[in-house]
Parts: sequence; C-alpha cells; structure tokens
Amino acid sequence: MTHRPAKWIPKFLVAAALGLLPGATTDSSAAELVLEEPPRFGVYYDRLEPTFYTGFAPRTLDPKSLHLHLGRGNQLRVTVVLADDVLQEYARDLMVRARTYRSLIDSGRLVLTQNDALEKFEDTLDDEDVDEMVDDEAKLSPLEIRKRNLKLLEKLNPRRVFSIRLPVDKLLSGWATHVTAPDRTRMTEARRLELVNLLVPTRLFVAELDATTSAQLTALVQNCPPATEPAELARIRPAFLALVERVSSGVYTVRGTALEPVRGTALEPVRGTALEPVRGTALEPVRGTALAPARGDALEFAEFTTIYPIGTLNEYTKHNGRQIPAYPTPGRRALTTHQRTQTPDHVPTEMSYSYSPWLPYMHVGSRMHNALHTLFWSMKPAETTFLPPKWKEVENEQDKPRQHLWLLSRGPMSHGCTHVNVGHQAELRQILPTNAEDFPKVDLFHNRAYDYDVFDIDGDLSPEVMGVGYFIAFSLKKGDKPDRLRVRNERRAYYDWLYAGELDYDRSDRGVFAKVHDGRFVGRNAQEGFEYERIPLHEAVYEQEKVQFYRAVDIPFAKELRQVGVRHSFRGFDGAASAKNEPKKVSLRGPQ
Repeated sequence: MTHRPAKWIPKFLVAAALGLLPGATTDSSAAELVLEEPPRFGVYYDRLEPTFYTGFAPRTLDPKSLHLHLGRGNQLRVTVVLADDVLQEYARDLMVRARTYRSLIDSGRLVLTQNDALEKFEDTLDDEDVDEMVDDEAKLSPLEIRKRNLKLLEKLNPRRVFSIRLPVDKLLSGWATHVTAPDRTRMTEARRLELVNLLVPTRLFVAELDATTSAQLTALVQNCPPATEPAELARIRPAFLALVERVSSGVYTVRGTALEPVRGTALEPVRGTALEPVRGTALEPVRGTALAPARGDALEFAEFTTIYPIGTLNEYTKHNGRQIPAYPTPGRRALTTHQRTQTPDHVPTEMSYSYSPWLPYMHVGSRMHNALHTLFWSMKPAETTFLPPKWKEVENEQDKPRQHLWLLSRGPMSHGCTHVNVGHQAELRQILPTNAEDFPKVDLFHNRAYDYDVFDIDGDLSPEVMGVGYFIAFSLKKGDKPDRLRVRNERRAYYDWLYAGELDYDRSDRGVFAKVHDGRFVGRNAQEGFEYERIPLHEAVYEQEKVQFYRAVDIPFAKELRQVGVRHSFRGFDGAASAKNEPKKVSLRGPQ
C-alpha cells in the first residue's frame, strides 16, 4: 500500500494514528546495565566549541553521483560514485585543505583547542607525501593521476572504497528474467519503476519516469526475447545500455574504462575532455556527464560507501509481534532550506550543537523541521551511570578526566529528527557538494520502519542488508539527561532488540535474515520493495570520528571552514594560491 506523505500534526496524534509506543515505556534495560566495550566511540570534550573535519572522505562535485539511504536498523548509508573529476582533484584537494588551515592558524584567525586531530591529519599527509604527489602531477597523464589518487583514497579510507565491476551480460540476462508476458502488453507506473530499477539492481532508485523514458522502456520490454540466450539478448544490448544511461542521468554510461575514455570511436569525448560526451547519439546522458562507465563488457567504476549509526524518533511501532524503532515520516526527501535562515546549509545559533551543520529534509509546519543534525543533550561521563570506569577516565591534555562526551544512541531518541554523531555529521558535510545551492538536488531515501536498506556494496551481484557495528542505545530522563541503556551492549543481544528477533547466524557467526523487504519509492512516497531470502547482514566497521576543535568565531567562519578545497577558497583568503607556498608550522595549541 502506498504510504502518503505525513502532514504535521501534534506528536501525540502521530503516535496514536500510527500505533506508536512511547520510547520511555518500552525499554528492556535495567539500571545496572553498563557498556561492555572500551571507550572507542564518540567525541570527548571539555567545553562546547565548534569543530571542523580532519578526515579523508572525498568531496562530491555532482549531486547525481550521491545516494543517501536511511533503512531499518537505524543507520544512514552514504554512497558516492567517484567521478573522474573527483579522483583527478583528490590529492590536490587534501593539500589545499591542509595549507588553508595552516595559513589561517599563522594569521591568527584560527585558534585550535582541546585536541590534536589536525596534527594527525597533517602527519598522515606527510607520511603519504601528498605535497610531492601534487608536484608530480605535471609529469603525469590524467589517467595516471586518477589511478594514483584512487589508491591514495583507498589507503586513507580503508574498507570504504570499492572497485565495482558489473558484467553487462549478467545485468542484461538477470533483468530479462523479470520481464513477463503481461509486461509486453501493459505495465502500471509502479511496474515500470520496478523494471527500470532492476536494470542495475540496488543502485537505481528512479521514482518518476518522463514520457521519453517510458517509451524507451516499453520498446525494450517488447523487444526482449522470451529466452535468455546471449545471442538473442545481444539484439537489445544497445537499447538496454542506452536506457541505463538515461535513467541514471549519465552516472552509468558507455565509454572507455572506469578511468580512461574511449578513443577513436563515436563515443570519444569532444574538445579533448573526458567529461564532455558527444551529443546527438543514442547514448547521450541526461543532464550530466559520464561518471561511471561501461567498458564494452562491464560497468566499471569506483565507489565510496560509508555507514553511520543514527538516532530516530523516540517511539516504537509493532512488527510481527515485536517492537522496532518507528519511522513516522518515510519518503524520498530532498534536502531543503531551513525556514528561518532560508539556507540548506544551516548552522544553529544554539551552542549545544557547537556550530555543527543542520541538514533539513522536511518542513514541519511553518517553523519546525526534520533534519540530520548532531546531538542536543550533554553527557557528563562522571554522572552517567551506564558508563564504566574506563569511559570516565579518558583524560584531556592536562591529564584530567574529560568533562563531556558526544555519544550517539542508536535507537529511539529524537523529537522527530535524525541524530548523527558530530564527527559523522562533519564528514557528511565534507562529502556533500561545496555549493549548498546543490543540496536540494540531493535526495534522502527514507525507508518505512519495516523495510531494510539492501545494497550490493562490493559489486559481487550478491546484495546484503546494510548495517554497522555499533551497539549502544540508551534513553534520556527529564528530556536531556542520559538515563540508562535500553538493551545490553553486546552484539547478539543488541541485534535481537534492534531487528526484533529476525536475525539468525550461520556457522561463521555472520548474521543472516530469512526473509526481508527493501524499500522502493514512487514519486515521493516510500513503499515496500523487493523481497529477499537468506540474505546476509553487512556490518560496516564504525568509522572513528575525525574533528578538530577550535575557538569560536562566528557562523560564517564555521561554514567557510567546512567548504575549503580546490574549488572553494576561504573567504578573504586564497587557499589555492597558498598551496604554492607551504606556510611554516606553529604550535597546534592555542589558548585554552
């Protein structure tokens, strides 16, 4: 059944209408439960100050190459197809960021405090000889630069960069098995969307079709042979690839290899650039450039995928006799503007968020929002009963216990927004396009509470349920004070609570679901998608957060600092020009 977009109504009416259960009354925890893992999650601090990102995730230049997906299990997946221009600029972008930060420090405009994350960032770039890599680019071809930078990106982001190779014959033959006889005479809009998204399974989330695309699909279906012998399917191969390219807006297209364009063919880019395809051909991409090409026999491209644990509405809903975290506002949600500041790159003035970005994806009434944002409460380790001694003994530079901790609760927690830990939110802003005007072109695919995010993360044509190795869920008391654990902080106990007993384990202790559905989208509505049986759980490793604290200046300064890179110089400071002259290093420690 189609889920219709939610309109804003008071929270207690939402709960009643959707059968939600208050989060505070559903805990299976006891007051004596404590964390069983070492203190390796979250960000410790002593006072509220802004931060900037000191990790190595790539910047997305084209919104069409970015996919955000929130599925059952309280996690957010971020996948970026690594376009030629992203790979071409990667090393230089790192260098420009580092040198801009240093020059701002030298000028006294940026004063670092509380931690040494920037020093670790700089040391890593020194260890990899990034400055020398950039100097050597004048001697290398564009292809050589992209191959080298891909290796650097893989090294700096272990387990998050995937080289994908999808054989066209397997994609085509697999798709053809889904075409039925009735499809050749009549297809509903929902059926058309199903068949379009099955062209490249788990990577296409087309929610609307224009007349031209529908006509191309109809022709492809009508010409699809009943049998799936390669010789017969070869007849529809060009039309198949043309449709893949069109519905992906040029993200999946035909040219050379994933790193090098075809030369001497009708698909050779014009005017000598690898990013400007020939126009007027049947394979012309829609509103974009060729980002993830097919080399004759396969789609080959590189992807960056990261998965963050998240907190959701502080309510539960019933599913198969058990309680699961509720998602009352699913749908295809475009990142949007904040209603007060009228910007999609909003930074709240309330210092409890420490100038971290808010990313609204839904307006609620005329003043409120649902947004991706950081935590609103203050956790004091010394006063938090579920933290064991080791968590309370983490020290600052003065060898004194840290006063505060940003620690996400992966489960029901929010008033309706989606909570993201501070370091992951900073990384997400790094991944998004520099220009916030492009944010509304980015959709957040928000599943229903019952539907998993199923994705073929490594390109082996065997999809998995997306998850992440983070097993901490706790409640709040008096609205903003960490209270107690909702469930034991142990993998199997936590998964039993999170997945309502639906996860089993094989002999190697890998999680396996007997039967699940993913989420699909028609227009802006989220619906039940495809069914999968005996499908494994992919448990991404929790990405350690990389942020540097600094003395607060103002909101425009915080925004500028997050945008720094090859394509954006800090306002009033030419970061690209400074990359030619390395500034001297000074002490990382500013006044405390």
